[in-house]
This record gives sequence, C-alpha cells and structure tokens, in this order.
Amino acid sequence: EAAKEGTDFSKLAVGTSVSCTVNKKKDYGVVCDIDEYSDLLGLITHEHAARQLKEGEKIRATVLDFDKIAGYIDLSMKQDLERTQAEEKVLKVGSNVDAIVQLVHENCLIASIPSLNNAIAFVSFKSMNQQ
Repeated sequence: EAAKEGTDFSKLAVGTSVSCTVNKKKDYGVVCDIDEYSDLLGLITHEHAARQLKEGEKIRATVLDFDKIAGYIDLSMKQDLERTQAEEKVLKVGSNVDAIVQLVHENCLIASIPSLNNAIAFVSFKSMNQQ
C-alpha cells in the first residue's frame, strides 16, 4: 500500500534517522511503518538490513531516498550511514571524493560520501559522464 495522496515527504530529510516498525517481510526486503508518520511506508532491502528482521520489531533506520510516485521511503540500517557531528567540509567544483553506491534506480544512483560525514549524494544517469 502506498502513502496517502498529499503526503508531505519534506517532513523527513535524506540522511535523518527514523523509528520504524517492521510490517511485512518480502522477497526483496522488509516494508516498515514509519512510527512518527502513520501515512508513510519505508522499504529496507536485504543489502541495507543490519540483520534478519522480524515482523512487529521496532528499529531505527536512515532515510536514503523518497519515491513520491510509488509512495515509499528507501531506508538503511547500515551503521556507517549514521551521521555524527563533525567539522563541516566544503566541496569545490572539480573536487574528487570517494563514494559508496548505496542504491541504484533506473535513472539515478544514491551514494554516501564517508569523508563528508556520510553525506548522501544523488547522481542522475541522464547527466552522468559515462565512459
């Protein structure tokens, strides 16, 4: 079941931690209810689950992305994505950074950048320089 029409996804920023309840186990991962927002659903793929999860279990997860059309939020339980307070670094055009690909969608990918306090980056395949 998708989120209700008119759901305000801006309530949850990418990279924030949310409290969830595991709703259903699926072949591709688990579907979670977002505890703070009863009209939102989360998806944790097997790659982003820290361990085997049980239906009804309460967990914390990091917001990776929103799919407003399908009405769900991509979540991760990976500890390395938890953000901590760190000195702010500024990127400049032409900077090189190492990134870890977290999710690959049809038209984009989502990556984390460890050197920038695990900032989440979105890369569109339409504008990506593919060689």
